[in-house]
Amino acid sequence: SYNDIASPSERADAESLFVDTAGDQNNGNPADLYIVTKWYNDKSLTRLFKYPVEKHQKKEYGKTSKVYSVQPTESSILMKQTWTDADMSTDGSLLAIRTGRKVYFFTRNSLESVSEALKKDPCFIYETQKSKNYGQFEAVSFLPNQKAFVEISECKKEHYGNCNPHAYIIKY
Repeated sequence: SYNDIASPSERADAESLFVDTAGDQNNGNPADLYIVTKWYNDKSLTRLFKYPVEKHQKKEYGKTSKVYSVQPTESSILMKQTWTDADMSTDGSLLAIRTGRKVYFFTRNSLESVSEALKKDPCFIYETQKSKNYGQFEAVSFLPNQKAFVEISECKKEHYGNCNPHAYIIKY
């Protein structure tokens, strides 16, 4: 178990990746990348990684790179759920991070880092409706210049190979 939530994780299952679209006045820049790890059995291993634009903009395409820094997540909802995806609105004022059943929304102003925004209580929680034909929802993306997001379902195992996943657009 990690006492210092800002410490690196020895292993990472990362499905949530998003781009900071706006930056902030607290050392965040447009095009910084963020990664949220997940752990089913030990949520204390969840981490928020930042990969600053100045580190990745000069990388050769196709080359791997070490992620730059672990962001503090203490007192954050990040430590309480298993995350499958995340995104940021075009203007950077809203973050969405999701589990298989819910999307949590967080407001962010230009003075707040991504880490600080995710330490606040969510401003809204959207619960995906259950479906007989489709499994959990693991993806979320904001639609540009609209007050809407899109989510997509996984097919249930019994339908693998014979299923077309459905995308749902939700206005907020």
